[in-house]
Amino acid sequence: MRRPDASPEPSQYRVTLFFGPEPLGGSLSGSLCVFNVKKRSWKGGIQVAVELRDDQLDRALKHLDFPSCLAQDWKAVAAEEQPEIEHRAIDVLIQTLCGYKLNLAIDEGLEPESQRIAADQFDEALERVITLNRTRLVASVRQELGLPISDESPA
Repeated sequence: MRRPDASPEPSQYRVTLFFGPEPLGGSLSGSLCVFNVKKRSWKGGIQVAVELRDDQLDRALKHLDFPSCLAQDWKAVAAEEQPEIEHRAIDVLIQTLCGYKLNLAIDEGLEPESQRIAADQFDEALERVITLNRTRLVASVRQELGLPISDESPA
């Protein structure tokens, strides 16, 4: 039995963003992020491509009230840098949402082979995760962009 004051067990998985977001291409409109995933018990790592449709992103943006919740932060950024950082904020949000979908796949059990998580997989679960993690999600985007992290929850 683990002592209550002991540090938590390290994750069985090491996940790093390999690249993305990139356009999905084909008949779907959306983005793709690819992650390297390594589990301690596997001999090697795998690559997992995670798809996110534009409508999933749009719902997340609306639910998070994303432009408004970062509006105060833009005042701390030089005017000429704002378009670049606003674009980067969307990229970071896409990476984060794809990471959430990957975590859902890991929770369900990930086979030790490179694979693709289709855009329609975990659709409802992703929305629940966004709802439960609104503040943390926006804070992680702020942190990645080097913006101040506020104690306020998004509206």
